[in-house]
Amino acid sequence: LAARTPRKFPEVSDRLRLDYENQLQTTRTELDSLRKEVAAGELRLANLAKELEQRLATRSQLERDTLTARSEAAKTVEQKPPLLARVELLDLRQQLQQAEIAMLEAEREWLTKRGPLLDAQLGLAQTRYAVLQQELESIKEALGKAISQETAALANSEEDIERRLQQTVDPTEVVVLKVNLETIKLRQGITDYRQQLNILSNQVAEQEKRNAHEKQDTEHLTSLVEKYASGERIGQRLQNAF
Repeated sequence: LAARTPRKFPEVSDRLRLDYENQLQTTRTELDSLRKEVAAGELRLANLAKELEQRLATRSQLERDTLTARSEAAKTVEQKPPLLARVELLDLRQQLQQAEIAMLEAEREWLTKRGPLLDAQLGLAQTRYAVLQQELESIKEALGKAISQETAALANSEEDIERRLQQTVDPTEVVVLKVNLETIKLRQGITDYRQQLNILSNQVAEQEKRNAHEKQDTEHLTSLVEKYASGERIGQRLQNAF
């Protein structure tokens, strides 16, 4: 998409511009969603590492406690039933911990495999957004030129009709010319409105670009803070700043 030759439009219109603006908005929403998914996946992976570390430590402690309980149960006769019950309880806790560890490891594997796919989807959406943005700029530029040409043609027609009105004495022709003149003035009003709308659309697009960059930077910094700020003062300072 990025390497292809920019598309040429044989004809541009306000409807075409609106259609591309809608496509751009849809793609922008898709980009925001993908960025959030990527950030959430990275944050979850970071938290999974901590959770797994805790679970493994708990499992190791349970294994030690189980060995101790079995050793104590083997040495006594009077306390044997309660100690065996404790051994059984510790065994069940170990199984539970192992099941939770397996679940977390499966989630980590899934997120690890899913990460590149999301990155690819994000890259494709970014490219599609850039192409749509480039084509929309071409449409707006061509539309602006077409409107300017139409404005000039209407101005020439207006001058021609006013000149003919000054020269004619035929009442019927005067009526026809005046109707044509009013029609041209209406078309000029519509053309001026279209030009203003095209200019406003450019201004809005530029502001949206700035807002999108600022939002992306802020979300990236927030993601970094959430991922790495634990125990770090710089993380808290960044979080306060944004």
